[in-house]
Amino acid sequence: MSGSLINHLMGLFVFVHDNCSFLYMFKNVSFLVILIFSSVISTKAITIEAHRTDSILCAQYRGMLAAESQIRYDSFSPLFKKSLLNALNTKESITYSWDSLSRLISIKESEDGKLKFFSWDDRCGGTWHSIHCIAQFKTQTGKVQLRDIGTDTSGKAGIYKDSYVYRVYGLNDSGIYLSFAWGTHGAGHEHQLIQVYKIVGENLLACDSCLPQNIDPIRECSRGSETTLTFNEETQILIFTELYLDGDIGFWKAGKEQIRLKWDGNKFTMQ
Repeated sequence: MSGSLINHLMGLFVFVHDNCSFLYMFKNVSFLVILIFSSVISTKAITIEAHRTDSILCAQYRGMLAAESQIRYDSFSPLFKKSLLNALNTKESITYSWDSLSRLISIKESEDGKLKFFSWDDRCGGTWHSIHCIAQFKTQTGKVQLRDIGTDTSGKAGIYKDSYVYRVYGLNDSGIYLSFAWGTHGAGHEHQLIQVYKIVGENLLACDSCLPQNIDPIRECSRGSETTLTFNEETQILIFTELYLDGDIGFWKAGKEQIRLKWDGNKFTMQ
């Protein structure tokens, strides 16, 4: 075979090789562009759906509050709750910011984004406020699940779980959460509720054993009592005011002594 023919074949091989490399690179770049574009479109669609759902729920909530009390109780309150449950029962919804709805109802989220509490008063009660509370959480397998906290009468907290959750803390990134809630049962009373929750498998479980046996998670006292209930995330210490029964009025009131509990990784212990 002549030298010129060999050189020609070698040149052809280089041309094919270079163009194959270019085509392969072009194919990969095109795929990456399509992937990014699809992701942007998907994110945009989710954002649009989030705003639409947010607006619908706000309109329903305002309509509920504006309705006559009996119609509100019979129709509007159950409708809003059903609509909210349907909206929260999607994987994407746990990432929604709820910019408008959060101005109308209480929405509290754990720092890791795996647990949210939605609390609202449907104004169907009197001095015993009619408060609903729904927990939305991400399970250990990544699913989004819901739990109706307000209607759950199990455990130490019992019927007092129909309360606004106003604080939620993660306990040392352990999948365990501390929450504070507030509500009223009858004239002249209000209560604070200390609850510890665990995400176990596909469930959100209240952990009564995470508090010392002699500590009542329900702190019911006369309205306006200056009680302390705080949690220091750095030291993992829970502090609250001891209550005493005022015999003259028959209500529990805030005392001066403070109780301190420290999270040890599994439960709270007395300090």
